[in-house]
Amino acid sequence: PVPFAKLADFTCEQVDEFMAGDALAYFRLFRSAVQRMRRSGGGSIACTSTIDVGKLAPNNGCSGMSKAAVESMIRHIAAEEAAANIRAN
Repeated sequence: PVPFAKLADFTCEQVDEFMAGDALAYFRLFRSAVQRMRRSGGGSIACTSTIDVGKLAPNNGCSGMSKAAVESMIRHIAAEEAAANIRAN
C-alpha cells in the first residue's frame, strides 16, 4: 500500500509498485474479460474509479494517477470493442 503523501514525495519505486498493483491489475482483468466476451458474442464492463480523478483529493496523487489510467482504458475499450457488442463504462 502507498501512504498518503504529496505526489512529489513518493519514490519512483512506490509509484511503480502502486501502478503495477492497481492500473496494471485492471488492465489484466479488462483484457481477460474482453477476450472472453469476444468469444461469447459480447457483454458489458462497468468499472468504478475514484473521485480523485475529477476532483483533487490532497495527498492522494498515486490513486488519482492510477485511476485516470483505468478510466482511459475503459474509454478505449468502449470505442474499440463496440463492434464486438461489448459495452464499457
